Amino acid sequence: MTFIKLTKEILATHVSTEENLWLDNIIFISRDNEKILQTAFIAMPKYIKRTEIVLNGGIKSRFLDSVNFSPDGWSLDKLARAFIILHFNPESEKNYVKGLKELFETAEMNELATLNSFIPLLSYPNNWLPYAKDAVRSNMGPVFDAIAFNNPYPSTYFDEAAWNQLVLKTIFCGKSIQNIYGLKERTNKELAYMISDFAHERWAAGRTLSSEVWELVAPFIDDLLINDIEKLFQSENKQDQSIAKKACMQSDFKPTKDLLKKYADSLINQEF
Repeated sequence: MTFIKLTKEILATHVSTEENLWLDNIIFISRDNEKILQTAFIAMPKYIKRTEIVLNGGIKSRFLDSVNFSPDGWSLDKLARAFIILHFNPESEKNYVKGLKELFETAEMNELATLNSFIPLLSYPNNWLPYAKDAVRSNMGPVFDAIAFNNPYPSTYFDEAAWNQLVLKTIFCGKSIQNIYGLKERTNKELAYMISDFAHERWAAGRTLSSEVWELVAPFIDDLLINDIEKLFQSENKQDQSIAKKACMQSDFKPTKDLLKKYADSLINQEF
């Protein structure tokens, strides 16, 4: 209920009187009638403008404290859609899941992106795993971004294979991994090897890999991965050299200390 109250607070100060009345009327007439909520969800852009929301620090913190993520940067119609969907009655799991599945399975791109953005707030969370995993496989950028970035659902409910697919696709698409929620907590050795394999493909094609990606490999340096770290030391890119040094300093694998000594001269005056 906290998210609903916070959402209503934002909407009340951003939408027009007419738009606000329309939302209030939908909630009033839709009691025990989820078809009305479904219809309103689909029709939302006709009634609520798509202006981007920029939250001040105070209300953003309240969102983070209450539901562990924030709708900062969403559009008004997207936030209003979240407000509508969260009025689905969760008392009957069968009816609740049925109503939302109908939306997931018939949604166009913007609707699907919206549903995945606030999937962490839906009741009966395990029911939405197939849709969240489909979003990772999606070729629609907004849909992938909705599940991948600033979204706590994958880190909580994805198994290792699905999680690794999400991270690797982010890297493959050239997007920053820094906005993946729970990234450091879910890093794993299999992912480190997958990143190494992808890096080898890039190097073979004369291309590089973002330096930030190697932070996910650092905790798992072994006899195989240390060769990649040495290649970073040999790179002309100072960021690659820096991340290699940082990885070695954080690793308990003894050969990393030998690498630090080997490349000590080239690393003088580098700060972390």
